[in-house]
Amino acid sequence: MQDSINPAIGASIALLFPDSSLAIKSSTDKNGNFELKALPGSYIISVTLIGFKTSYNNLILKTETSQQPLNIVLTRNIQSLDEVTIKGAKPYIERKPGKIILNVGSSLSVPGNNAFDVLINAPGVQADQNDNLALNGRIGVAVAFDGKQVNLSAEEIANLLRNTQADGISQIELISNPGARYDAAGSSGLINIRFKKEENAGVNGSLNTGFGYGESYKFNSGMSLNSRSKSINAFGNYNYGNNERPERVFLDRNVNLNNSITNFNIHNKDNKFRETHNFKTGLDYFINSKHTVGIMLTGFSNAMRSVESNSSLISNNGIPDSTIYTSSDENRSVQNLAYNINYKALLGKAAKELSVDIDYLDYNRSSTEKLDYTFLNRENIAYRDKQYFRNSSPSAISVYSVNMNYSQPLSTTAKFDSGIKTSKVSSNNTRDFDQLINNDWRDDLFRSSKFRFNEQIHAAYINFSDKFKNTNVELGLRAEQTVSKGIAINQTALKRNYINFFPSFQLSQKLNEKNNLDLSYSRRIGRPGYEDLNPFYYFLDQYTYREGNPFLKPEYTNSLELSHSLKEKFTTTLRYSYIKDVSLNVSEQDDISKISKSVRRNLDNQQNFGIEIHAPLKITKWWLAQITSQGYYQQFRSELLGSQLKNSKPYFLTNIRQNFTFKNQVTAEITANYESSSAYGIFVFEPIYVIDAAIAKTLFNSKSILRLSVSDILNTNSYRFYTLYNNLDYFSKEKVESRVALLSFSYKFGKNTVKPARKRVTGLEDERSRIRN
Repeated sequence: MQDSINPAIGASIALLFPDSSLAIKSSTDKNGNFELKALPGSYIISVTLIGFKTSYNNLILKTETSQQPLNIVLTRNIQSLDEVTIKGAKPYIERKPGKIILNVGSSLSVPGNNAFDVLINAPGVQADQNDNLALNGRIGVAVAFDGKQVNLSAEEIANLLRNTQADGISQIELISNPGARYDAAGSSGLINIRFKKEENAGVNGSLNTGFGYGESYKFNSGMSLNSRSKSINAFGNYNYGNNERPERVFLDRNVNLNNSITNFNIHNKDNKFRETHNFKTGLDYFINSKHTVGIMLTGFSNAMRSVESNSSLISNNGIPDSTIYTSSDENRSVQNLAYNINYKALLGKAAKELSVDIDYLDYNRSSTEKLDYTFLNRENIAYRDKQYFRNSSPSAISVYSVNMNYSQPLSTTAKFDSGIKTSKVSSNNTRDFDQLINNDWRDDLFRSSKFRFNEQIHAAYINFSDKFKNTNVELGLRAEQTVSKGIAINQTALKRNYINFFPSFQLSQKLNEKNNLDLSYSRRIGRPGYEDLNPFYYFLDQYTYREGNPFLKPEYTNSLELSHSLKEKFTTTLRYSYIKDVSLNVSEQDDISKISKSVRRNLDNQQNFGIEIHAPLKITKWWLAQITSQGYYQQFRSELLGSQLKNSKPYFLTNIRQNFTFKNQVTAEITANYESSSAYGIFVFEPIYVIDAAIAKTLFNSKSILRLSVSDILNTNSYRFYTLYNNLDYFSKEKVESRVALLSFSYKFGKNTVKPARKRVTGLEDERSRIRN
């Protein structure tokens, strides 16, 4: 190996599997030579040397005894030497064809934090007031752990991410148009969270802990351990969290009937106390050099107590009339266990690869609640008897899944992939309400319900990729059949059986040494969450409630993206998406009864037009900034509640991340996020701006780091939105505790050359994404 003139001495050589996982490492000698010994198969050789551009070359080893000499010439990259600000650290944001990579370990605000808060501060990622994640301006993103989509509802995903310590995360991949290998679920793309893994033989691990305070206490701790011998690799991690987090909701609603205005002024406070246990453990057994079998158990056990108080002041034409006070005390427990058995084989001498995953998930939730209503007139005197209720809401969900993938090289540059998957979901949900009448608990049949939902999804895909001189192309097609049946008390069973096809492609073109173009397209589906299909009632007070909708249809998205990169640093991206039957929460109001309900409905369509610009800026040797700005124009069109909905609005998002490097291994970071006013269904959201900061000190020969971070320094992070659609006239503000100071400490021990646990992609993740806590 050499640069254009001399041998490349001390270059790092990495032989990678096609999924970019590490097979073996080496380095060049004083003559620029290196030697790698590996089994037959398809690989990628990565060559890295300071001052030169990283080189990637495809390689196919046909036999175990073949010797294939390589001559690799490195290209100098003088500018890259001038841009290094933190020795050995990757930039927080990296751009790759078809995705954005966030190197989480490069951010000082991550340790001691949770995965959800890290995500919503990432460029292009947002969350609405109901914790629905959005990517590039679109709600409905799928979430994956190590390449496997998490099959839980939006609320449950948010809770899982909040219970996942960010210390264990290596990278977050933001993928706008995932390929055919991924499940088609996730109408706005995929967020793939990759966890840290170690290298080579021996034993090592890490410990971390954090203490924080905002309005209330925060504590988390965790550990990971990895041990590898010649034939066995064992791994595991455990994380514990204990915190209190207050949430507040303010709602002001007007009902105009016969020139008389009734106003509902609602104040709600909900103190949530959470104790969480998350763990993962597994074992890989290397039968021989070509066959590996593994088992893995992943689970969490969460206990939550919610103490909620609500006041609803009712006024007529500006004159106070009465007040309804509601108090609630809920205890909820969730247990989730996911079992995985997997097998991987290298077949023949042509680098063929076969992998099989068999999965089972067992989810159980128990919930008990006591609540009461107090009714006072304008003189604060009770005008009716106090009401007492209690309810029990157990839920049980089981998911079975079998997933098989096959890969075969067609040439030194071309590859064919295919796979099949089948999954079965059974969901049983009960909501038993009782009311205390004359000191006797009696069934409340109006509020009580039972709902059973069964679903099977059968999928198959093919994918072809090839690389020409300056062009990379990937074409894929996935087919999915969905068979479902939902049954509720006193309702006709709702059955569905439909087949969909989901094409995808990606084209990468190198124009010259400084300019690259990437074009990608995908069609995806957003199936309703299991909880959204439940025809249950959730009351805030006698005039305000939420209910499920068993008639929700899936939404379909067609997404197109064109990206240009300059010097592999400055990126400009154009986006367009069209969503048919988009599913959103809408509010409906009966003016006579003055009751308002929130229900999820399908709108006709949503269109998004967008542009994104990303620029890394080196201000001084010790000050680096990364700026990501996005502009979008959203259109919502639908026949809704007897009127034609037309809600359109341009909006902008900006993320500025600044890193500072000081003496004595001290670093600092300041992050600012701004989101302008935006349209969302029947609502208009007002602007949000947030500033975070952190400082860190490396200790004990770089084995530990002490960090202090403060999130939302100005305490400005809140959701404010309003609507004037049809007969609706209301404004709402939702504020969750966001300003928190957190002190964290992490320590690594053991050998730092332990090979990682294999990347484990189970078959349950799409189904998990639709379960709610």
